[in-house]
Amino acid sequence: MLPGLEEALKDCARQRITLTYGQMAERLEIDGPRRIAKLTSVLETLMEQDAKTLQPLRAALVVGRGTDGLPARGFFQKAQALGLCEYPISPTRAQEFHARQLKDLFAGTRTQI
Repeated sequence: MLPGLEEALKDCARQRITLTYGQMAERLEIDGPRRIAKLTSVLETLMEQDAKTLQPLRAALVVGRGTDGLPARGFFQKAQALGLCEYPISPTRAQEFHARQLKDLFAGTRTQI
C-alpha cells in the first residue's frame, strides 16, 4: 500500500472531487519514471478489496488527464475482471458506471455494486 493513499482518497470523497493520476502521484510524492504504474497497481488492489466488501470503488476518485473525467481504461478492465461491468464498455455505460461509483463515494454509503 502507498503511504497516505487511503487518506487522500477519503479527502477526495469528503470534498467531492476527483484527482488525476498525476495529481495523486504528486500528492503522495511518488517519484520515478513508473510513478503512475505504481499508483494504478495499488488502485487495482483497492478495487479488489472494495469489491469483496461491496463498497464503491475508491479508485474511481482518480481519473485520467485526457479521458473526459473518467478513469483510465485499466479501471474498467479491472472492474470487468471483478464482474462489476462489461468490457469493452461503451462511453455512455462507462460514464454511468463511473458516476454511480462517485455518487456512492460522495454520499459515504456502502452499497452493493
